Amino acid sequence: MIDSKCQETIENEVYLKEDDPRAVEAMIHFMYGFEYDSSGSEHGRMSPMLFNIKVYQVADKYAVPLLKQDAKEKFERIIQTCWAMDDFPAAITEAYKCTVKQDRGLRGPLVKISREHLAELRKGDAFQDVLEETLGFAAELVQDLDLVGPSRTDEKAYRCPSCGSEWRHSALNGRSMAYCPSCASQRSNWSSYVIQK
Repeated sequence: MIDSKCQETIENEVYLKEDDPRAVEAMIHFMYGFEYDSSGSEHGRMSPMLFNIKVYQVADKYAVPLLKQDAKEKFERIIQTCWAMDDFPAAITEAYKCTVKQDRGLRGPLVKISREHLAELRKGDAFQDVLEETLGFAAELVQDLDLVGPSRTDEKAYRCPSCGSEWRHSALNGRSMAYCPSCASQRSNWSSYVIQK
């Protein structure tokens, strides 16, 4: 761009129209001082969860691996304490929208925190919407819960009366299954849907 006759070279300006200006500002701060403020900037404040996702996305786009790692670490610290806040489901949606399946930087921590607090999270309508609408999240959460896979001695096989799907499940950390991993149909007691072998 510098050596060519591009419009940016002639005007001495580069327009980054697709990027959040707060995230770009954070990237510039990081490049000069290896730090940025997770709460936003003079361009306006936003949820620290969502802001760090934007910074992670910009760092990935412009190949700034140290910034990407820093954004990931800040994001992980925030969701460990703020998973019960209203913006957690929005953070899941945004992270899955701006990353690819192979990029576990944000997706992995979101699945882990969701698994750890699933009983509480699934009571919220916004989290239920995420399970239904965010492509890939529910599937990764089910895989992380180890609901599908080789049989273990403490597992039982279930058949959902709503969709007919079958899966195996064991109580995880003393919690029992409350919904079907395929159709999210809820039951207070799945014991009458155990498949007798």
